[in-house]
Amino acid sequence: MSYLFFAFLASALMLLYRRPPSATSPLWNIVGGGPGVPRRLTAAGSVTLSRVGLLLSASVLLTVAATRYGIGTDYWSRHVPMFIQIRNGWRTDYEPGFIALNLIVGYFTDDPQWLIALLSLLTIALVYRFIVRMSLNPALSVLLFVLGGFYLETFNLAQQGLAIALLLNTIELALRRKHLAFVLVVLVATSIHSSALIWFAVWPLLMIRLNRFWRTMAAIGATALILGASQLLIAWAARIAPDYAWYLTSNYGDARNISLGVILCAFAAAVPFMLRATPAGEGDYSGALANLLLIGALLLVTAITSAYFFSRLVYYFTPVQMVAIPYLLATIRSAVTRRIIGSAYVVLYLSAFVYQFIVWNAHGVVPYESVLFQ
Repeated sequence: MSYLFFAFLASALMLLYRRPPSATSPLWNIVGGGPGVPRRLTAAGSVTLSRVGLLLSASVLLTVAATRYGIGTDYWSRHVPMFIQIRNGWRTDYEPGFIALNLIVGYFTDDPQWLIALLSLLTIALVYRFIVRMSLNPALSVLLFVLGGFYLETFNLAQQGLAIALLLNTIELALRRKHLAFVLVVLVATSIHSSALIWFAVWPLLMIRLNRFWRTMAAIGATALILGASQLLIAWAARIAPDYAWYLTSNYGDARNISLGVILCAFAAAVPFMLRATPAGEGDYSGALANLLLIGALLLVTAITSAYFFSRLVYYFTPVQMVAIPYLLATIRSAVTRRIIGSAYVVLYLSAFVYQFIVWNAHGVVPYESVLFQ
């Protein structure tokens, strides 16, 4: 239960952050919506207090992540052996950016724990940057970062987690039409984990705007394709990503159950975006979030009905829920209704977290152990 304590502590500290987003944030382009939109844009709290709250909040989660010891199923089976192999020059067939991070740490120390600390620092810094620039409620986004499972997933999928944190920050680049910067950041993410190449396929979807009718039609059509042509999709996935084709001949190639909480959270975020009409002025921001949430939900359907392999791609899309839920709540004009629905979301995510990580012990993150006590 220590994870829950730190989640609510980090979120509470983030309440001290009361500053408007940067002048280049896409949030400034939202002119519709409810009272939550102008509240974030006109925030005028103390600069010093806001910085202190931001740093303390990030430090709480960073300390837990950076000092974890033996936490995550890949800690001993992948991260530590990879560091030793790369540092000693025994293997060089990993992604070049990830090799560089290992070599930088290996130059100063032979302790792989410092690699865990560096990956944690970079990942959390990038996630907090995404939240500060793209969320209408940073404190709620920090809470969802943990309760949504994204935080603890990086304990196990540390390499992929850093790539995902980089890609989250390309959403605003697409919205700002910073195409060269978008390409460069995606390439950097790919140098950390090659599966990040999928983001080039996502790129146009960040700029496509569909109304409620066409969103619904696209969802129905995609679901029918998944259910009716699953083997074709699997063969297509193996063709475009041959390095990961072995997944499809392992148990990842079969349909497998996924935590009900994960599914409910994904659809609780995606369905409202599918059904609501997008007011004028919100198209870019809202449309990009809607498309990403829809892709994430469809990939979950594919993983459940066709091949669990696709669940590895879900990780790239579900973190968008961190900013999507605050946006949805901000569009509700009734304060009472907003609090009720907001509380319902927190209860849903909290329940999903408890089942997935505490009861089911996904990714092997329970019980928590720290290097400070070894």
